[in-house]
Amino acid sequence: MAAEKGLLFQVKKASAVICSGIASKKIKYNGDAIEITSDDDNGFRTFLGASGTKSIDVSIEGVAKDTVLRNLILNDTRMLTDVSLVFSNGDVITGNFYLASFDEDYQHDDAVKFSAELQTSGEYTFTPD
Repeated sequence: MAAEKGLLFQVKKASAVICSGIASKKIKYNGDAIEITSDDDNGFRTFLGASGTKSIDVSIEGVAKDTVLRNLILNDTRMLTDVSLVFSNGDVITGNFYLASFDEDYQHDDAVKFSAELQTSGEYTFTPD
């Protein structure tokens, strides 16, 4: 895997950036194992070579430059359709994401900071560049 520049990562909804000011992002790819251990395995745990439940969790943090996420969560618009995670190398993950959390941090003499977590809901598509 070639090195990538983290600052070019974007979260978009219908091709419009919905998270301005992102400074930190973390993506967790999940795939629950399907255990198929039986007496034939001589006491060793054995997994099927495929995932049970697949999901992606995205945590983002940054400086609040707009109120898009705040407005979404306060209006209880948590299910976001047609969301794209666009990576610096051109790879894209597209699907529906649930806005699981949103925090704002107001410190005296500092910029307003935010953090949010998005979780896939349903099937997602990976398109490599």
